[in-house]
Amino acid sequence: MIKKVLLLGISLFILQAAFCISIPDLIKNSGCSAEYPNQNLLIIFDSTSVDMQESGLSFYHAHTLYKILSAKGAKDFNVFKYGYDPLSAYVDIEKVTVYRKNGEVEELDITKVYDYPAPARMIYWGAREKMIEIGRLEPGDAIEVFLFKKDIPMPCCRMTMINIFHPCGDIFMISFLFGAATPCCANITV
Repeated sequence: MIKKVLLLGISLFILQAAFCISIPDLIKNSGCSAEYPNQNLLIIFDSTSVDMQESGLSFYHAHTLYKILSAKGAKDFNVFKYGYDPLSAYVDIEKVTVYRKNGEVEELDITKVYDYPAPARMIYWGAREKMIEIGRLEPGDAIEVFLFKKDIPMPCCRMTMINIFHPCGDIFMISFLFGAATPCCANITV
């Protein structure tokens, strides 16, 4: 039995490695502004794996690849920001790599990630943002971001998952955290 499981695991690993596409190939084959008119940014892929513990504590590992399509997109994306609530989450930008259109690859210095209070407008709850400066970008450049997030369950709440099936076939998963009679917070994932 152990031999079969081991053989299956090795086979799956080899199969995955055989069909692996390199990041530069994904960027090159993803298209350009002519294929996505009026768009400034293209998300080539956004992959998130979640390890949820019995206690409700969740560990997220996100891997996202963005491609700049226009000068406005280059200007708007010269800084990567990620907002979070420090009372219920921990966030770490683990790695950021810039793939230049000319083929150069630049890995950013993660020690230059800044953690600061998020700009407040009408609601003040102590939210924060992590930010790293990417620098000057050009259309055709791409940014690969690895992010780690740990969600800490709120002790006064329990989680209820609701699946809603859209008429077009999409599934919307809505997570509500309920405490007393009113929700403590809501997290909607589409």
